[in-house]
Amino acid sequence: MSAPIQVWTWPTPNGHKVHIMLEETGLPYEVIPVAIGAGDQFKPEFLAITPNHRIPAIVDPEGPDGKPFSLFESGAILIYLAEKAKSLADNPRQFQISAPVQPGNSGGPLLDLAGHVAGVVVAKLNAQRVAERTGDIPQNVNFAIKGAEAIAFLQANGVQPQLEDTRPPLRSAAEVGEIAHPSTVFLRCMR
Repeated sequence: MSAPIQVWTWPTPNGHKVHIMLEETGLPYEVIPVAIGAGDQFKPEFLAITPNHRIPAIVDPEGPDGKPFSLFESGAILIYLAEKAKSLADNPRQFQISAPVQPGNSGGPLLDLAGHVAGVVVAKLNAQRVAERTGDIPQNVNFAIKGAEAIAFLQANGVQPQLEDTRPPLRSAAEVGEIAHPSTVFLRCMR
């Protein structure tokens, strides 16, 4: 198990965002309270991590290249944690994507800019739960199964997908949408 990430924070909406992301990703962490009403944010040990004296801040003892890494500003921290985890609960078969995912898109293809299937959309961060805890709505923190995992699943079930060896030129998002359109079907569940 990896060393826990230190989360220097206080119970505020910005502070809660980081806790929720850590819980969702399954990364180990420890909370170091910074009592902002008592002025803890001006103590030298906190200012050594974040010169702007605002919570939250993190110290990852196993940051990039295995070296300690400190970071502040909740948005930057959330992106870092998503990149570090690569998926929910650190599942190596998934990766984090920042593309918007509409309700009901789970199971849909994740296309690259060449129009190839790069993965299968599987999950969104639970925006309602995050909003209830923090008062803020996260945007575009979603997860997909890696393309190699999807190929292995298909092959294990007797389906041989058509794979492209060459790399066609990159397309615009609109062009990729046109490629995907014929392969999508609108379904509505009626009860």
